[in-house]
Amino acid sequence: MADRREYFVSSYIIPRYSVNLGQREVDLFHLLNDIPIVGLVGMSGIGKTALASLFFQARRGTYEKCCFLENVRSRHIEDVQRQLLFDLSGTVDWDKSKYGYKIRQCITTMRVLIIMDDIGSDEELAALQLSAFRDEKAIKKRSKAIVTGQDWQVLQDYVGNPGRVQVGTLDDLDGMALFSYHAFDGAKVDRERQKLIHQLMVKDGRSHKNAEHHPNVEKVAREFEQAAMEIVHECAGLPLSLQIVGDYLGKKKNSVGTADLYEMYKEALYKLRHGEAIGGGKTNDKLWSKFWQRYHDLERAEREMFIDFACFGSEDTTGRMYVSRDTFLNKSRPGSPRISLQNLIDKSFILVKAGNQLSMHNHLRHLGRKIARDRLVKDTSEKLRITDE
Repeated sequence: MADRREYFVSSYIIPRYSVNLGQREVDLFHLLNDIPIVGLVGMSGIGKTALASLFFQARRGTYEKCCFLENVRSRHIEDVQRQLLFDLSGTVDWDKSKYGYKIRQCITTMRVLIIMDDIGSDEELAALQLSAFRDEKAIKKRSKAIVTGQDWQVLQDYVGNPGRVQVGTLDDLDGMALFSYHAFDGAKVDRERQKLIHQLMVKDGRSHKNAEHHPNVEKVAREFEQAAMEIVHECAGLPLSLQIVGDYLGKKKNSVGTADLYEMYKEALYKLRHGEAIGGGKTNDKLWSKFWQRYHDLERAEREMFIDFACFGSEDTTGRMYVSRDTFLNKSRPGSPRISLQNLIDKSFILVKAGNQLSMHNHLRHLGRKIARDRLVKDTSEKLRITDE
C-alpha cells in the first residue's frame, strides 16, 4: 500500500466574491435533506463548481469523510478513483480491480460527502460508484453526492429529475455587483465607483484632489457607469465572464489613464460581441477556451445546428434572442433536427423559455456567428446560414 498525500490534494476554489451563492447553497442543503444525489447542470462558467465548492466548505464538518473530485472529465479515471479512495480511507490499494468495490464499501459504511465536478460521461459515474448512494445502507448513513456537468443526458439516469438543479444566470443588478467588485476594487454603489474614478483622474492630472464632485468628474463617472452596464448586459449574468472581464479591466486601471481605460471598456465590449478573446488567443483565454472545447465535443450535426441557431433571427429590444421552437425546426436542415435540438438543450447550448421559446446565451451566439464568419472567409462556397428574414 502507498500513502502519497501530495498526489491526492484537492484544490476546490471558493470565489473571492460571490453574488447569491449563499442562498443557493442553503437551497442545495434543503434539497439534499430529501434525496441522496443532486446534479448541478448549466453552461460553462455559470457557477456550478463555485456552488459545489461553497457547499463543500460549509458542510464538510458534518460528515465522517469528504472528497472533492475536480475536473473529472479532463483526468484519467483511475487517478480520480485513487484520489477518492485516499480521501475516504486514508490509503490506496493499487490493485485496480478492487477500486470499485472499495469505493462502494466506503460510501455505504460511512457518512460521506463527495463532489464529482465536471463529469463528461456515464462511464465516469459508474467508475466512481455514484449508484452506491442509492443503496439502502448509504441512505441510512445519509451519505450525499453532488455532481456537476453541462450535459444532462450524462447525469439523468444517476441523478433523476428530482435531483436536477439548473444553475441560472445572474440578473443585471447582481451582475453589476460582481463586475464592479473586480473592475472597481470592490466598489458596490455609484458613489464608491465615482470616488475611484476621481482618484484615477487625479492620478493622471485630469482633476484636483478636492474636486470629487466636480461636474467633469461626475460626467466621466457616468460614462464609465454606462460602459460598465453595457458590458454587464452583454455578459448576460454569466459569473465567469463578469469576473474575467472585470479582472482584466481592473488591473489595467493602474497602468493607463482614464481616457485610455474608457476606450478599453468599449473595446472589451466589442470583443465580447464578436466572440474574441480579451486577454489572449482562443486556446489560452479562460473564457472562450471553455466554449471552444464544449463546441468541439459536439457531434457534427449538433455543431451545425448550433451555428444555425446562433445565426438565426435577431435580438429584441433587450438584446436577447427568442425563437419559437416550431419556427426554428421548420427552417432547419434535413436529417434529424429534433434529436440534434434536444441534445443541444440537454447540453446547455440552447435554453427553453416559457411558451416553448428557445434562446441562447449571448456569448454562445457570438461564438457561433464568429465560426460562421470565419468559414465564409476561408470558403466562399460555404452555404449561408438560415435566417428568419
